[in-house]
Amino acid sequence: MPNVILNKTSGSSGRTVVQVTPEAYIGRNDATKEVIFTNAKGTTAKLTCLFKGTGEYIYDNPVITEVTAPNFLAGGGTKQLQFKGYQIYRETSDGDEVGRLEFTQDTVADGFNKHIENINALPSDVTLDKENCTATVGSKGTNVSEETTKFSINLSITYNGKSTTQQNIPWKQDENVITKKEFISWHAGYGGLVKNINVAADSTSYKIDKLVNVKATYSSGSIANIIDNALLSIVKSYTGWSLDSNTGIVTYPANNTTDSIDTIEVSMEYGIGDARIYIVLRFVQSGIEPAINITPVLLIFESGSTTPQNVIVDSTDSWTAK
Repeated sequence: MPNVILNKTSGSSGRTVVQVTPEAYIGRNDATKEVIFTNAKGTTAKLTCLFKGTGEYIYDNPVITEVTAPNFLAGGGTKQLQFKGYQIYRETSDGDEVGRLEFTQDTVADGFNKHIENINALPSDVTLDKENCTATVGSKGTNVSEETTKFSINLSITYNGKSTTQQNIPWKQDENVITKKEFISWHAGYGGLVKNINVAADSTSYKIDKLVNVKATYSSGSIANIIDNALLSIVKSYTGWSLDSNTGIVTYPANNTTDSIDTIEVSMEYGIGDARIYIVLRFVQSGIEPAINITPVLLIFESGSTTPQNVIVDSTDSWTAK
């Protein structure tokens, strides 16, 4: 109920000027305040103060109760900010709640406005429709990344002349990962199911090219040719030979014989299930070149001599002399 303040609440006989000051009244309907003046004989007079109403409800600031920024797909696209809230209205500014007006991002009503504003500079692939609270972002393409915060915004709601703002709302984009890999070819150009790898007799290591040419499909929907790694494992072992499956390096001793050696076999495979592709690498180490040398190559025996002389025979294999 509105009130008034009198600068004088008593006086003597005769005419007295009394100043009447109203307290501020904001309300929908007209309101009255009565002041009763009583003289010493008990006679009364009534002053009625009429406070004019606005004819409208009094609205509180809107209250935002829920905000959701739906993730953008890795492939980009357009999303609308989702939110809910309400606004209380009353008969007077300090009166009881009469009712509530609920609102969402889809509300269309007189006096209702929604607006978003980016906090920092937007990435080059982002476009905002600030009045409709929508944003469009570009695709992550072949850029593999985790879920990322694309940008942040403030949401402002104005309803019946009253406003509120919710600040620093992050808007994220889904992770982008490779969802499918399809074998194209072995990077080394191998073909078939078996490949002989010939190594020299005096060599002691060989690095397998285990790279694979692959067609990759990403969460974003993008497709690109990439290089991947095959899995290596020994399917046939040989004494002294070993494989580091991580680096693809095969180590072994030199072959000091003239015979070639069939040594380890390494399986190189890629993919799983029906998409599995493999090839077996058979390592063959050549032998040293056969050779025989005699030192010296000339012996001179004097006339009538029966004294023996020596020659040195250096041969890679067993030998005979006639």
